[in-house]
Amino acid sequence: MRDNKGFTIIELMIVVAIIGIIAAIGFVSLTKQIPHYRLNGSVRDLVSDLRWARTLAIASGEKVNLRLDPSNDRYQVEKALNPGTPISRVRDLRQDYPGVDLISSSGGNLITFEPRGTTSSWTTIKIGNSSGEEKKITVIVTGRIKIN
Repeated sequence: MRDNKGFTIIELMIVVAIIGIIAAIGFVSLTKQIPHYRLNGSVRDLVSDLRWARTLAIASGEKVNLRLDPSNDRYQVEKALNPGTPISRVRDLRQDYPGVDLISSSGGNLITFEPRGTTSSWTTIKIGNSSGEEKKITVIVTGRIKIN
């Protein structure tokens, strides 16, 4: 009488095939979500930089701009007294988040935060991805920033 301890090669091959099928389905599902995750990341970065610009204006007592460049999908934070010279690095959405575009800004391409943390206009910024999904970031006159 033979003592069967363990698995046959056929049983192991079936288990490996099942694991492979499940992994392939998961991979396809994940790759469809990548544009969504990139869009969310770019929106979070822009909101963070807007809040930082507002905080910097309040702390320094000087006007601070966030200059949008939709044609090149980039933006920068700068002091209003020294326009064109970024305070931190220029954020390039094409490089940081491939497939994400800075579509438009309703209030122009310059958002200025006053020393009290307010802005001069209500602005809505649209960002989209290669899947056609769009998100809006609204900066209201009081300086409040929210994602729509």
